[in-house]
Amino acid sequence: MPAALSSVTLLRRLGHDSRKNRLYRAFRELGRAVRTLVLLRYLSEPELRESITAMMK
Repeated sequence: MPAALSSVTLLRRLGHDSRKNRLYRAFRELGRAVRTLVLLRYLSEPELRESITAMMK
């Protein structure tokens, strides 16, 4: 069972020497994957593009 991590501890770990921190790098990669999925969805769904364009006007 994974150990629980308080939000304060998590933020401290992510803020201290972040580029060397494995947790920071894992979240960064996860963010990149999510961003890629959103972009692919945007490109493949004309209805999504239309709704976003309408909201931006």
